[in-house]
Amino acid sequence: DVTVKLLSNTATGESVEVLQSWGGKLERVALCKPPAGGECPGKSAVRDVIASRCEAGDPNCTAAALQGSSSLGALLIPFANRIFQGHYVFGGVEHRLTDDNSTASHGFLIQGRPMQEVSTLVTAEKAELVLGVLFDGSDQGYPYRVAVNVTYVLSAKSKLSVRVRARNDMSDGSPAPFMAGCHPYFVRSDAFSI
Repeated sequence: DVTVKLLSNTATGESVEVLQSWGGKLERVALCKPPAGGECPGKSAVRDVIASRCEAGDPNCTAAALQGSSSLGALLIPFANRIFQGHYVFGGVEHRLTDDNSTASHGFLIQGRPMQEVSTLVTAEKAELVLGVLFDGSDQGYPYRVAVNVTYVLSAKSKLSVRVRARNDMSDGSPAPFMAGCHPYFVRSDAFSI
């Protein structure tokens, strides 16, 4: 099943679609570029700010239909790069992420790991979603317990923030390797700043 979480500002038409069932992937982000010092003039000023495989205005192109079709908008956790031949050394111990020496890419969330809804909050100032996942040490080559929460906030001031918090849950207090990244694929436009 596909679980899509929607953060929206009904007054401006701004929205963010998050694929909870596909590692917290940002599938669509539509924000307004208000005039300097002003408020968003309305839905006509809302534009996609990350790349999408959807044609503008296609009502059949939904986050659910696009699940897993690319790495656009993906969170790269607990490692955010390519691990050559799928092995690394941490704390003097060699770990293998792959059986065939192939390169391991971008962590485990990008592979479609579902996340749990931790909380939601909707006020006049913001819509907030917190998703969580526990890496429990059972992933091949990653025998570490790390709890991760990702907070998505769509503010009434036409801003989206994404915050990643990780906690080392190793019972013996030993260190755990962790890195976070993302593949937002921002749309280049003079209308928006990053």
